[in-house]
Amino acid sequence: MKRSCQHGMIRVLISGSLLIFAGMVASAQANGPAAVAIRSAATSPRPGDMIRLVVAREKELTVDGLVDARGEITLPRLGTLRVTSISARDLEDSVRTLYSAFLRHPDVTVRVQRRIVISGEIMKAGEYYLDASQSLPDLIALAGGFGKDARTSSVEIVRDGVRLNADSRTYGSVAELDLRSGDHVYVATKPWIVRNAIPLFSSAIVLLSVVLSARK
Repeated sequence: MKRSCQHGMIRVLISGSLLIFAGMVASAQANGPAAVAIRSAATSPRPGDMIRLVVAREKELTVDGLVDARGEITLPRLGTLRVTSISARDLEDSVRTLYSAFLRHPDVTVRVQRRIVISGEIMKAGEYYLDASQSLPDLIALAGGFGKDARTSSVEIVRDGVRLNADSRTYGSVAELDLRSGDHVYVATKPWIVRNAIPLFSSAIVLLSVVLSARK
């Protein structure tokens, strides 16, 4: 009976370990470079985004185009194109086809970048453009990292006046999070009591020493 129970416990432990391992593998696949690249290619441009168009060996055709309020950009030799109704991958294919009219086998790459503002307890507050494959921690790194009094466990994303809480340590790519151009990332400051805990404790020790000395 005892041996049967032990075997049962071993089977349970093995099954649990296999489930945990399977979960880790699935998570790694979902957030790996290949998965991030797929999500980035599927990202659709929006007004306010920056389109980075690179045509290999054709410097005059390589441009950064801002998507206007109508969802359009202007490209060299192609004129105005509407880009908000298709994915980055489809846009890349379309531009490649259009340039094939006067280029032989054009090598075209399209990247969608979101315009994000970051402020608060951060070293270099300002406006940054993030590729869809980049993440919230990447934005914080571009901004020089957290300030000494930052609440590093969480930040806020302000969109159209609405505040959304975000965990800066676990948030994934821009494509996965659906960060949008014009979003404002705000890094809060630690509470006053936390920032001044050591000085307050030191002052309390000194005061206690004075009181105890006065009683002698």
